[in-house]
Amino acid sequence: MDESSPKHQQALTVIAQPGVMLSTQVVNEVCNNLQRKAGYTEQEIRLTVDNFRQRYPIHTVTLDDVRRASELRESFSLSYWDSLLIASAMAADSRTFTRKICTMV
Repeated sequence: MDESSPKHQQALTVIAQPGVMLSTQVVNEVCNNLQRKAGYTEQEIRLTVDNFRQRYPIHTVTLDDVRRASELRESFSLSYWDSLLIASAMAADSRTFTRKICTMV
């Protein structure tokens, strides 16, 4: 992982903001990218998950979120994963939504 890349720096800026909330979907996507693209070991993945858990509130994606995501896709022609992120943010009463964190790692 190139820690000097603009994407990495932007991700650090996003997660340094006050009031950041992550969904389990975001944690899954970040861990997947760290494993595939950055070559993280399973031990490093577990440490990352533990760090997320200590630093941020985590919203567990529910079946209600999945249903609401379906409604959002129907109304706004969103992708499956983006609609689920938005539905989770809505359920967690999030005022700001940032999709980029999953792809910036």
